[in-house]
Amino acid sequence: MRRGGRRDGRQDKNYKTRNTKPETRNTKPETRNTKPETIPMASHNDIGQKGEDIAAGLLEAKGYNILDRNYRFQRAEVDIVALQLEPAELVFVEVKARSGAEGPFPETAVSAQKQRQIFKVADCYLYEKQMRTVPVRFDVIAIQNADTEHPLIEHIEDAFRMIG
Repeated sequence: MRRGGRRDGRQDKNYKTRNTKPETRNTKPETRNTKPETIPMASHNDIGQKGEDIAAGLLEAKGYNILDRNYRFQRAEVDIVALQLEPAELVFVEVKARSGAEGPFPETAVSAQKQRQIFKVADCYLYEKQMRTVPVRFDVIAIQNADTEHPLIEHIEDAFRMIG
């Protein structure tokens, strides 16, 4: 079989031949309907990272010890793993941050599917760290206006439970 070909001799539709001509485009600059230059908004990842930093700071101020951030197992992830000393509990925290105050509350984005992923990550974490006897809690920290100096922060303790 030749490169890009199929056994039946026909050309593979995804194979690009070497002799294709590049597309010619109009190189004239657009002169009408041009918008003034604007300052780019913070990207989704920037807001998420800022939200996680805010949440970690909040937890530390409340006396929690941050053990891990962005802990992954397979394709699932939990934002923060923290240890609360009194009462002694391992806390898996999902952070939901929004750039504004409009729209649905950030905590509503923790769907049942996301909860199952967090449970899977938590189970792996407990097994890997040999902490299977430690009490566990699942919290959500919801942050609105995360990209401002005065974000609105809500810490929802024991937001959901693992069943079974």
